[in-house]
Amino acid sequence: MKIAHVSFADVPQLAKTDLAYATNNPNLRPFFHYTPSVEAFEKVMEDKSREIFSRNILVEVLENQYRNLPPIDAVVGNIAALKNKKTFTIVTAHQPLLFTGPLYFIYKIIAVINVTKKLKSVYSDFHFVPVFVIGGEDHDFEEVNHAHLFGKKITWQNDEKGAVGFMKSALLAEPLAELTEILGNSEAAQKIISLLKDAYLNTEKYVEATLSLLHHLFGADGLVVLSMHHSALKRLFIPVMRDELLHQTSKKIIDKTIEELSVLGYKTQAAPRDINLFYLREQLRERIVKEGAGYKVWNTDLVFSEAEIVDELENFPERFSPNVVLRPLFQEIVLPNLAYVGGGGELAYWLERMSQFKNYNINFPMLIRRTSALWIDKNSASKMTKLGIEEAAIF
Repeated sequence: MKIAHVSFADVPQLAKTDLAYATNNPNLRPFFHYTPSVEAFEKVMEDKSREIFSRNILVEVLENQYRNLPPIDAVVGNIAALKNKKTFTIVTAHQPLLFTGPLYFIYKIIAVINVTKKLKSVYSDFHFVPVFVIGGEDHDFEEVNHAHLFGKKITWQNDEKGAVGFMKSALLAEPLAELTEILGNSEAAQKIISLLKDAYLNTEKYVEATLSLLHHLFGADGLVVLSMHHSALKRLFIPVMRDELLHQTSKKIIDKTIEELSVLGYKTQAAPRDINLFYLREQLRERIVKEGAGYKVWNTDLVFSEAEIVDELENFPERFSPNVVLRPLFQEIVLPNLAYVGGGGELAYWLERMSQFKNYNINFPMLIRRTSALWIDKNSASKMTKLGIEEAAIF
């Protein structure tokens, strides 16, 4: 395989914030904590070690989520290691895309695995666990219900509502049949179809199907997949969610940061709402809005007084779902995490969050730009050579 490297500075199609972070533009320096480098992890570990984590709760949740999957030594060992104070995570996250979706979904996972391997070779006294967080509470079904393959689009038709991770994986039989027809009957195709059927048709919910699929694909590399929809994990986040409901703190802080970034010419990536929480039930994920002295769940008849919604939060924290503004904070409270690996758009909204983290005394992780890659098949490469076209020209 021939590998051609392209500098970020030579890809003008990338967003301004993405290019600025990737090329270490000094005017972004006030908006992140650590310069991404192997050497900087020593400081990240020192800072993260000062925080107290509910490691036993995290391990119990993971063991429960993996209970129906075949054990893989690397995964079992990594989950157990999370009880140890000298174990840290490197995280990426995404919605549960159909059949893993675009290749960047895979690139992100490979990136976190590679970072943990590199760190282990340098900091041998510590243990590093690659973690993929499934964004199963998102409700934008149109973002996850399709896959493109060989010029064809496979679409999952489903009338269910609410969080995509709760949807029934058995309803994927039709997209699987369509995929089977596209792939054909070769030995390699049958192997892929068997893997996907095992994941999607032997689980109850779509989030479980995605966990199963990633376990089979990357379990040997020690990848730990986490769904954060769990009452025990949400309970750890109650203080922040209560503050969000009662005082709407995040909006005030993040709006100021967004204004500062705007002055420098950077666009807003994820503007906060007054309340950055959804109310979550079966077939339902709707915004919580302040209405007079009380609270309303958007597009429903559900109304709470202040005392009632605080009581609901204390008794059923799993019914409250953080949006993109609060999700990074939730993740960093739950996990002993050192770095987040993401694409340019993701890192852009993380750059809007550091003051929010400081307000809650949570350490802001290192941000690592995932690798972007373009695969060029043999025939295309041959034509490019004949025409004198360089790889960078088509990236």
